[in-house]
Amino acid sequence: MPTDLFSNYKIRLMKPEDLRVALTWAAKEGWNPGIYDAEPFWAADPTGFFIGEINGKAVSTYSAVKYGSTFSFHGFYIVESDYRKSGLGLPIWNMGRESVGKRIIGGDAVVQNVHLYERFGLKSDYRTPRFGGNFSLPSFTSKNIVEAQEVPFAQLLQYDSLHFPAERGAFLRSWISQPETISLACFEHGTLRGYINLRKCFTGYRVGPLFAEDPQTAKSLLCTALSRISKESTVMIDVPEPNTEALKLVSELKLKQVFETVRMYSGGPAPVLPLQKIYGVTSLELG
Repeated sequence: MPTDLFSNYKIRLMKPEDLRVALTWAAKEGWNPGIYDAEPFWAADPTGFFIGEINGKAVSTYSAVKYGSTFSFHGFYIVESDYRKSGLGLPIWNMGRESVGKRIIGGDAVVQNVHLYERFGLKSDYRTPRFGGNFSLPSFTSKNIVEAQEVPFAQLLQYDSLHFPAERGAFLRSWISQPETISLACFEHGTLRGYINLRKCFTGYRVGPLFAEDPQTAKSLLCTALSRISKESTVMIDVPEPNTEALKLVSELKLKQVFETVRMYSGGPAPVLPLQKIYGVTSLELG
């Protein structure tokens, strides 16, 4: 790598408008983020996004979002195509990792890069295949399905925290309020039994999250949400592979596997999560 390239390479914290660069690059990589994701991502941690520039031109991105004092989730590790294999990725990677201190680091790695992350101490936990395509709705019931905003937010946040390694209130409040987003909950006799978020993405829609107490609730939430968009729409959902009921559900909707990542952790033991109740991951970028 030319010395002058290194000398002109500057890494800084992103400004809100820089997140559009990261989202656009992620879309080009085929990750298909939501078109309105910038605002909730920024709400999660304004100090968690990094951009590398050469003479003011963006050439790399990285996110290291901190959730509380013990957990962080990393993503958006992208080097612009003209600068790959130049060594520019490692400095922004190191800066992002150092920024979270002693927090556990989580991330979703594309399968072909797992061996690279293992060299840096990350360990694989489980696979997360993405299913997508045009969907076919089976018969379903929408009993006890309400808008997520009708559920007391403290109750929704408490339920979310059972399925994620840390509380993420600022993110969640913004996440379910995005434009062109369907957020529903199964609320039965004052008890929350699951919730779903379906948002508009660069291509079609993505489910995330879909948390539910049982397969019937998951199906009801997912099918109700999908019934509100065009049958011609493309939909995608990232499913933790250990959840066999979730795999059955996406098969019933005629969705096909289109992509796959591996959840990896370092800096401590993998969080213990109720994977059998996680039918759809919130986001590959923020966990």
